[in-house]
Amino acid sequence: EYDRALAGYDRKRILNRICRENNTETLIAFKHDACVGYGMIKRNIFDAARVGPLYANDSHVAEVMLRKLLEAMPDAKGLAMSTISNNLKSNEFVKRMGIPIHDNLVRMYTKEKMMINTSKIFAQFDVDFSPL
Repeated sequence: EYDRALAGYDRKRILNRICRENNTETLIAFKHDACVGYGMIKRNIFDAARVGPLYANDSHVAEVMLRKLLEAMPDAKGLAMSTISNNLKSNEFVKRMGIPIHDNLVRMYTKEKMMINTSKIFAQFDVDFSPL
């Protein structure tokens, strides 16, 4: 339900599938029995940790979740994570953690600009697969 409310449609099947992929860790944050965020980390083809998605109700929850996810892969040979440029809190805590930013991706639209509340998106699901 948390993801559906954020994305605006049901992604249950794809989420169930990617949660079960090899070398994937999933973390769900609860407060008073309600989901307040979730995130995943997995190894990419370069043996680096790839974080995404990372969604949370606020930046404090997201930062704690990111730290916990990174602890799950201490021997990773780098980090890949796509943040959204207008989520300033996400980019602030990434910088505060000492994670360098290497590339910026430009959003492009073919027909219309998507109106998405990015305040809960701290790392994108997959920039090649999903708008969130």
